[in-house]
Amino acid sequence: QNINHTFMMNPATTATLMLISIPLVVVQAVLVRGSSYNRVEASEEDQRKLKMTLCPASGCSTTDPACKSFTTPLKSCFNGQQLYPVGDFFGEFDIYDEIVAADRVLHRRFYASTDGTCAGDATDDYHLDLGQCIGPFGEPLPWGTFTIDSSHKMEQDAVTSF
Repeated sequence: QNINHTFMMNPATTATLMLISIPLVVVQAVLVRGSSYNRVEASEEDQRKLKMTLCPASGCSTTDPACKSFTTPLKSCFNGQQLYPVGDFFGEFDIYDEIVAADRVLHRRFYASTDGTCAGDATDDYHLDLGQCIGPFGEPLPWGTFTIDSSHKMEQDAVTSF
């Protein structure tokens, strides 16, 4: 005995089911793409910051109380004067920093914008070895070092003293 059952749906019901199923597929795709697994995998690198320690003309001493340290973001545009409005340690232009060459080199780019957006093309850039005494930059603290700060936080009051 061969029984053939045909299930017929009302066209309005079919359209409603299609509309319901499409958003669920989209939501599932978004949930998979934005899963916490991917965020956890990249979080350690994403949380790293750059520590810039600037010192007076005496060089890059690690014990000189006149040296000042600043913590700034990596892979995110910032304006140093907005982060650290007290003091004259940063220029007026936006900066974008990233670490390259197997975490040994800082690639710093400058932009004409002054609002933390890094709008347009970079106007200047340079590559600096991490952990090396570099300078002179200019007054008031012409010498400095750049290191990776993996403390997973960035404090705007990270300047040691004024």
